[in-house]
Amino acid sequence: FVRTPLQPLSFAWTIELAPPITFGPDDSFADDRIELAIAPGGRIAEQVASLRLLAEAHVAVNVVLSPVLVDTLQRMAKGYHVGGRQVTAGHGGAVAAQEILDSLRVSVNAPRSQVSVYPFAAPELPSLLRGGLGRDLDLQIDRGRDLVGSALGLVASSTVARAPADQLDDNAIQRLAADGATTLLLDSDAVDRPAQPRDFTPLPTAAFELPGGGDPLSLVLPDPETQALLGSDLVRSDPVLASQQALGSLAAVWQESPVPSAARGVALSLTEDLGLPGAFWGAFARRVAGAPFLEPVSAQELVSRIPPTDPSELLAPSEGFFPSDYVNAIHLERRRIDALRSVLPGETGLADELSRDLLYAEAGEYVGDPEAGRRWTDAVHAQTEEVFARAAPAPGQAFTLASGDATIPLLIPGSEGPAMTVQIELQSAQLRFPDGAVQQATIGTESRPLVFRVQATGAGQIPVRVLVRAPNGRVLSESTLVVRSTAFNRVALAITAAAALGLLALWVRRLVARRRRT
Repeated sequence: FVRTPLQPLSFAWTIELAPPITFGPDDSFADDRIELAIAPGGRIAEQVASLRLLAEAHVAVNVVLSPVLVDTLQRMAKGYHVGGRQVTAGHGGAVAAQEILDSLRVSVNAPRSQVSVYPFAAPELPSLLRGGLGRDLDLQIDRGRDLVGSALGLVASSTVARAPADQLDDNAIQRLAADGATTLLLDSDAVDRPAQPRDFTPLPTAAFELPGGGDPLSLVLPDPETQALLGSDLVRSDPVLASQQALGSLAAVWQESPVPSAARGVALSLTEDLGLPGAFWGAFARRVAGAPFLEPVSAQELVSRIPPTDPSELLAPSEGFFPSDYVNAIHLERRRIDALRSVLPGETGLADELSRDLLYAEAGEYVGDPEAGRRWTDAVHAQTEEVFARAAPAPGQAFTLASGDATIPLLIPGSEGPAMTVQIELQSAQLRFPDGAVQQATIGTESRPLVFRVQATGAGQIPVRVLVRAPNGRVLSESTLVVRSTAFNRVALAITAAAALGLLALWVRRLVARRRRT
């Protein structure tokens, strides 16, 4: 028998749904890890089931959702390849994925669920800002919110935020604040936490001062002892017992002052890196829902009840970064996607798909393993190159100019695919182009010549540089063809004729002089 407390402990707990990227640019899954995770009893299946339990019991919970999970479930629901095996829509893991999406849609829209959404690929914010990828961070944020909004009908909170993998530095903190965040969910050891009288549990809230003044950013910090328990081997060996002990740890915090003179609270963060097994989730959710000494609240409600006191400083700012050549590759492929949009103005689907894939190259998990992330930049490059190759002139073309004023009918082969708009320019120091050296071409399924009027300024073999550009000015391809000119330049012809007449006059003069002597 547990007597109902006069004042339960305000309890702000966070469930993070942020699995790693398990598929590649070809949409296939390398192994069955994700299938096992969404199968009945699997970790993700049980996470989502616990959220549904909390929603139906009207229990407050903070949820941090990675769009990677939503994208993964959508891909699987449509049918997918795993290893050498194909799973069609409506069967096996495809059914499980759709069921989890449906359940998640209900849970995250429950009145007492406060949901924050990561940027699209869960990038480490400092690594993007440090690498000059701030523009891409805007794309990450917008695309993440759009995906979750369209898939789950959710308008996520912009005032409560968590940085993926809790990776922060001063620039990232300022960026989160600029995007509207007023409360950050941090790890238990992110800031120094002053000791409390009588060795009580550290306060669950703190604050960051922002440069330039203004309201500080509130911080919600988990209980260190309970977090340590969740990271112990007990969770894997006996997850049900671990859930009971975690609840006991929270009860111990309440028992420090069962009838306090001021509001007291505690926080907990069930993050992806803990690797909590499937059996833990339902057991712990049911215990929290039924605990009389806990009053689950949102993060913002906890901050309002226990306002931060002294400002804090980040103890270990993130030092992770992408190598410069990796960042350069991302910039290059972003420019190529921009060029693709300009050559296919009426076909945005491919460019949107490649833009999404390029965002995956910026995922936080690739900061420490950039070689694994290169599969995304390489795939984007290969697909844009396949499109740009359609605009290249037919190889092996040869032209002979028999007069000083002639034409070059440059053949552009037709190819399957949507119509492309490009600009083709010829460059040569020995040719003039009376009608211009640049022409715009629309490339479709039928081959067509582009006719350039030229004037040769000399004879012999003339190299001609051929540039194919997108309408936005980016060079898509470059090649060289050789034009053979048999025409004489008029000035050169006049000089030759004058020289011949001079020689003839000299010969006649010598002939006349010889006859006079004889």
